[in-house]
Amino acid sequence: MEIIERDLGNVKDLPTLPMVLRQVSALIETNETDMKKIADVIMTDTALTVRIIRLVNSAFYGLRNRVMSITQAVVIVGLRAVYNLMLGLTVIKLFKNGKSTHFDPNLLWRHSFGCGLLSQKVAHLVNYSFPDECFIGGLLHDMGRLVLDQYLHDKFAKACAHAIAHNCSLLASERTVIGFDHAEAGAWLAERLNIPDSFVATIRYHHTVACIPQQSIQYADIVRIIATANRICTMEGVGNSGEIHYDDSEKLLDLKQLGVDQKQIAAVVNAEVDSAIAKWNS
Repeated sequence: MEIIERDLGNVKDLPTLPMVLRQVSALIETNETDMKKIADVIMTDTALTVRIIRLVNSAFYGLRNRVMSITQAVVIVGLRAVYNLMLGLTVIKLFKNGKSTHFDPNLLWRHSFGCGLLSQKVAHLVNYSFPDECFIGGLLHDMGRLVLDQYLHDKFAKACAHAIAHNCSLLASERTVIGFDHAEAGAWLAERLNIPDSFVATIRYHHTVACIPQQSIQYADIVRIIATANRICTMEGVGNSGEIHYDDSEKLLDLKQLGVDQKQIAAVVNAEVDSAIAKWNS
């Protein structure tokens, strides 16, 4: 952690969460129940409001009746779920606006969104209680790649070159060249942004499930779900996070035992990503 603080702690233009997210987070912490008050805060960001309503009305939630307002969304899916969607959609904006000479940010966004969708599907398969949180966790898991690329650009470039030259994973190259990896960098920033602990854990341990410490053990299930989805998306080409290899030594969920074909479910996710991108860009 000391080396991360040394390299990133003094960066002056690190991103911060928009005021609307901080205000909603404060309302959650104070157990605010005035739905109109909460909706009024969210609606100060018109673009984000539109995207939340679109996502709530998508197949992601499978609602029978169409939601027409943020107030309805908060009542039907819950304030915490709406906050998580706001958080995820804010990070999507970072993914889509990023510029890199080392990986295609659009493919990183596709990988992250695909991982979110697949994490949700896996959560349903294993009867995990909060599949919508798995979607957001999958969406956020690789935010550390953006941190490295934007704020330690030269070192990250060397790590990318090292991975190619030595035919090894980018994860391992990050550790060798930079001294820490994107999972550690992403979790460090997530903590600074006051992102919920469950998402900090998925960001930090999605490559090292076996290393989850006791203080985070309550998040082991969601981490394992997202780690499994990440591995499948990487192996089956759902987007691209910059990895050229994947360490499969981690004991993750076995979809075969759940009666699921890895290639088929990855193909379904790819099609769903295509559909979602087309709708959001329309």
